[in-house]
Amino acid sequence: MYTYTLHQYIPKRTNKFFSKVYWTNNKAKGIVAQSKFFEEFSVGSFKHAKNTNVFPGCWLFSPKQSGWERKRTAFFVHPEITKYHKTGKKETTNQTPTNFKIVSDFLSDSQITVIYATPIAKNSLNIIPSKDDFDSLDGLDRFIIKPQKEEDKKTNKEIRERIKLSTNPIIEELNSCIEWINDIDLIEFFDSWEGTGGWASRSNKPWTKNTESEFEKLQPQTLEANFLFEFFHVGFLKTHLKKPFNDPYDVDGFLLNGSVVCPIEIKEKFPAKIAKNSTINFFGIDVGRVIMMLRLCIGTGNEAFYIIREMDEETKKFVEWKYMLLSDIIKFSSWNLSAGGIGMTGGATQTLRLPYNEFKSFSGPDLNKDIKKMDKFFENQKF
Repeated sequence: MYTYTLHQYIPKRTNKFFSKVYWTNNKAKGIVAQSKFFEEFSVGSFKHAKNTNVFPGCWLFSPKQSGWERKRTAFFVHPEITKYHKTGKKETTNQTPTNFKIVSDFLSDSQITVIYATPIAKNSLNIIPSKDDFDSLDGLDRFIIKPQKEEDKKTNKEIRERIKLSTNPIIEELNSCIEWINDIDLIEFFDSWEGTGGWASRSNKPWTKNTESEFEKLQPQTLEANFLFEFFHVGFLKTHLKKPFNDPYDVDGFLLNGSVVCPIEIKEKFPAKIAKNSTINFFGIDVGRVIMMLRLCIGTGNEAFYIIREMDEETKKFVEWKYMLLSDIIKFSSWNLSAGGIGMTGGATQTLRLPYNEFKSFSGPDLNKDIKKMDKFFENQKF
């Protein structure tokens, strides 16, 4: 089933297979938007953010046990595989990247424990799914339906079990090749977190052609970083350690202006209308995202940014990057909740509507003004 060749990076074919197993189409669209934002930021596309840096995001987990609300932990994942020499010695030490301490201090101020995990390749990472694996995955996905009766649920369960049998060997092979290192023993750390009943939820439906096309255009180093970030969660923590979590979340990234740190949430969306014939447009945001950003920012009084990669609904073409500050989300959001998509735990989410005309251009001069007041969340609440 697998082809073996010597290299120390995740093969693109393996990356794509893994992503299609665990990412819904909406999740994949979000990853593409997030990746393109980081790529454009790195080449200086946002001229009004020239004195600002961007830092990759993290997982936010807490144990499924009493007192979980005071044990929230941020896990950052190194974006590259660190190699072993033939002697078994690590080629590099577990050095954290530039600006990590600034971000870590920001999270610590909000009573969030911070851990930086680095993947080490113990063996050759040569696990490449065959064409049959892909055909099996895509074919089975298309048979999963919305259950109308008990026999439908039974059919879906059987199909998901077949998907599990076809994908688990690949995940297990990768787990045998990758070791995660930190200044602490991660296995010992998670032993103190109760439970071994965790499992990784899988996608139910195939991606759209547009999502597949956008995914293929991402840079190799971007694909590698996304894979390792996700594999730490579903491969190591969920499949290998089988850890259950309470309230799992992720942060897409952080904007830094000197020592001031702001979390960012990045999505790809087109404007929606509040009613069929209405001229009033809005973008939605999950309520949980707003609460999470508030939790991270309230200890320091810093802002957060909700960043949109706006797309044209008909042509599927990129329009522009827009954003809204957390303080403006609080001021301008609807108060009544609307039904949202599927969240990290597999359940439905609730969303808030944000007026389209209150969003600003991330390429415009407003960004420069807002960067200067990134640490003034409470002052920015004034109308």
